[in-house]
Amino acid sequence: MQNEVIGPELYDTHCHLDFVEFEGRQEALLESCRRASVTKLIIPSIDRGSWEGVQGLSLGHPQLSYALGLHPLFIARHSLGDISRLDACLSPRPEGLVAVGEIGLDVTAADMALQYSLFEAQLALASDHGLPVIMHARKTHSQILSALKKFPGKGVIHAFSGGKDLLDQYVAKGISIGVGCVITWPSATRTRSAVATAPLGSLLLETDSPDMRVSGLRREFGCPSDIRQVFSALCNIRSESPEILAAALRDNAEEIFYAGQ
Repeated sequence: MQNEVIGPELYDTHCHLDFVEFEGRQEALLESCRRASVTKLIIPSIDRGSWEGVQGLSLGHPQLSYALGLHPLFIARHSLGDISRLDACLSPRPEGLVAVGEIGLDVTAADMALQYSLFEAQLALASDHGLPVIMHARKTHSQILSALKKFPGKGVIHAFSGGKDLLDQYVAKGISIGVGCVITWPSATRTRSAVATAPLGSLLLETDSPDMRVSGLRREFGCPSDIRQVFSALCNIRSESPEILAAALRDNAEEIFYAGQ
């Protein structure tokens, strides 16, 4: 049937519905998510120029929430003055805001000193405002783990692609693991093995669409409804039943992002 809903309810805790790939297609994408039982989605922002857009999308669609932050890959668009602007946007907490993000460090981007200053400042803001963080890392895990010693709190290391030792270090700090398209690729043996034995309470589902793609995808970019393939891959490597897995993943997201809603 055309209106049939597929499988257990899932959340996509990281998708960029405001990106140009989805321009003019958000309503159709959200309908495809509804049919795929993807009932909640979080849209992280990347720079101050995207804050208004992600907030506007969220306010128009009850199933959407958003995060505000300064992504390290777009360092050329940021300044230290953006921190005071971000602070003002977080209080009083707007409807639909669930995190500070996407923040982090990336060795492929310029000006690591400014990246680190912005990262620590955003960790401090999240702590001050009682918000979790959504973190991006590329070959900077040691620096991120060091910064987290100063600013303990809830959050997720998104698009996790490391092994068990790294996963355990994040979990020990109370940071959740963003399980995404990586685990759908059979070649990702190290990450699949780490996620297979990770504490169930530490896992969140995400697509990072449109940037990341599940294995075997023919279209050029990912979509939030691809979370079903990520979930299927997780079911294949975990020992729990799909029903238990889905319920735990929802509970994890609710506890981190939606408890104060």
